[in-house]
Amino acid sequence: MISYTEKDKQKIEQAQKAKDVLQKHGISFCLSNEERYPRALRKLPAVPPVIYYKGNIEIVNHYKNLAVIGSRKFSDTGAELSFRSGQEVARAGLNLVNGLAIGCDTEAIKGALSENGKCVAVMPCGLEQIQPKSNTKLAEEILKKGGCLLSEYPIGTEIQRYRYVERDRLQSGISEGVLIIEAERSSGTMHTADFA
Repeated sequence: MISYTEKDKQKIEQAQKAKDVLQKHGISFCLSNEERYPRALRKLPAVPPVIYYKGNIEIVNHYKNLAVIGSRKFSDTGAELSFRSGQEVARAGLNLVNGLAIGCDTEAIKGALSENGKCVAVMPCGLEQIQPKSNTKLAEEILKKGGCLLSEYPIGTEIQRYRYVERDRLQSGISEGVLIIEAERSSGTMHTADFA
């Protein structure tokens, strides 16, 4: 039995009150005590009481998940390795997880989608916006091919630096493993590795 703190209850109430607005944006949500909630997230020290999603959230529990991540500024080799890694993840029947960031993340998703793989993109903001905007079409393709977008944030939540770190904990939280293509030691990619 999951017990909710007062803060958790406020987040749940906020989601329930926004149901109609969420539907207009094609966004749904699930609570941490529901069947479709990503089971692996229940193992986190601070379990998000609400997960917002677009697309097919069922894939997160039905298949194994592997985070494929890396630097925004990558080498030619990094670009090629990202794409090929995405292809291999898809061929293995795994979900590819990352934050839809420019660079290695984007190339890995493109690789997975080229093999009709399923992708899970975790956003550091409300799901009515895509971050980065330049990956809006890629996000649409993820949804078209049976993947999903996830966030712990309600609509209207703007990007803040610390939210990228919080997003990274969800990426590693739902994944059985984390594959880093290339990254500097001080990069955001390493937050995901640390959480893993």
